[in-house]
Formats: sequence, C-alpha cells, structure tokens
Amino acid sequence: DRSPPMFLDKTLFPFTEKLERSWTVVLNELNQIPPDQFVECFISEGYGEGWVLFPLINRLPHADAGATELRELCEFNANRCPRTVALLDSIPGLTGGAFSMLKPGCHIYPHTDFLEPRVFRGHMGMYTDPNARFRVGDQTQAWESGKCLFFDGKNEHEAANTGPEARVVLLFDVLQEHYPAAVSGSGSLA
Repeated sequence: DRSPPMFLDKTLFPFTEKLERSWTVVLNELNQIPPDQFVECFISEGYGEGWVLFPLINRLPHADAGATELRELCEFNANRCPRTVALLDSIPGLTGGAFSMLKPGCHIYPHTDFLEPRVFRGHMGMYTDPNARFRVGDQTQAWESGKCLFFDGKNEHEAANTGPEARVVLLFDVLQEHYPAAVSGSGSLA
C-alpha cells in the first residue's frame, strides 16, 4: 500500500505562480531586515533553539495576553515589507504570514498544528540549504529557493536544519474552505 501524498500539488493553489514569479521582490525586502529583528517563535515548547520569526500578518482571533503585542508587531513589520504584504493580501483565505528562519542546528520536533480553523500551510523557499529538511507524515522534502510547497498541518510534521547556513521561508496559512480541490486531495475534511 502506498501512503497518500503529504505534500499537496501546488497547482491546486492558483496564487502560487504569481507568488513564485515575485520571489525576487520578496527576497529584496527580506534582505533589508536585520537578523536581530526576528523574534523567537511564540510557541515555547516543541523545538530546539534557533527558530525565529518575522511576523507580517495575523488574522486569527486570539484571546491570549500576547494578542495585542503580536498585532502591533505585525503592523510594524508589514510597513517594512509592503510589497510582500501586498502579495500575501492578494491570496484568498489568507490567515497569516511570516518569514520563518531555522538557524543552523535547529530542530522543530514532530507535531501537529491547531485544528480550528482548518488551514493549509505554505512555505516559499527564500534561503535554502540542502541539509535543511522538512518531513510531513512519512515523506521528506528539501526546500527550494523561489518554490512553494503546501501541506495540511493536521498531519505530523517536523523540520530540521543540519546545514551551516540559516534556512528562511515565507510561511503562510490559507483557509481550507477556499481550496476545495486541495481539501479532497488531502483527506482533510470529510
């Protein structure tokens, strides 16, 4: 028996072509961000040292004490990356976006993401290293600069950077209800 694909076909996400064509625009804005402007991931458990984020958009309702701080940080950062934010804003059903950096030696341990609202997660490779790997279910893939990959976070996944350079992706979430063909392909919703 062959297991179902854990990485979703990027052609099921019509905005992918535009996003990938705009890779250099996004890269130029990323290159203007000093590395010390990235912040430690908000999730304190589940990863080794070295996972840092530069949050750009967060549209999920939060009731915790850090919600206002995160909203303000996103607004500040969005003003520093206006073209990247405009690209993200053009994606139907977008709930969030950030630059995500795994420093050398960082390991995000196997986990599943929140279940509500149901989202697909996308990564567009910005700076990649062949020694940085991403596993979803029983399938492993390396990131490619300027290329997107998609997955359903309800499936167990992990990331590790065993290379000498930082790995950076543009990470973004989209509501599954906006992509019914991808939903049927992932087995996400019955």
